[in-house]
Amino acid sequence: VTVWAATLDYHSGLLTYVNAGHNPPLLRQDGKWTWLSKKSGLFLGVFDMVKYRSDSIQLSVGDQLFLYTDGVNEAFNVDEEEFGNDRLEAFLSAHVNQHPHMLIDLLRSELRSWAYGAEQSDDITMLCLEYGVPPEVTGSITVLATNEGIDEIRLRMHYELSQLQCPEAVQSQIDLVVE
Repeated sequence: VTVWAATLDYHSGLLTYVNAGHNPPLLRQDGKWTWLSKKSGLFLGVFDMVKYRSDSIQLSVGDQLFLYTDGVNEAFNVDEEEFGNDRLEAFLSAHVNQHPHMLIDLLRSELRSWAYGAEQSDDITMLCLEYGVPPEVTGSITVLATNEGIDEIRLRMHYELSQLQCPEAVQSQIDLVVE
């Protein structure tokens, strides 16, 4: 098993990580993507007494970290050509100012186009986070578990969703989930 594990001190920006044979993540700092290619040791399960060493990097507000499984860079097209690390890096560099959520959506679309007509050979999992930037949308509401509470949730939810120009049909589907 390959593993990339990390802790991020959200207050200080210190990212401490261990890479046990996993694909190296990419880090965007100062508008440029670079590979965090230091390996900490072999993949897990080879030997009982393997020692792993951690590495650390200091993140600044706005830095992004992109993690992925090998189903991303090893996605094949119908000509059995691999998407590859160079293509992945070029894609990220061409979309350097994208919000993490949009970056994942765009890359997912790029991979679908790339592999169109070919059988998917592996799982495709991606995560992108941006340090020190508030989430896209936050909010909370506390209500009593009563019919009036449900009505209060619906009113608040419809207001918030209408601000985001959410179609009424989708809002109706969300109503069903709330009930």
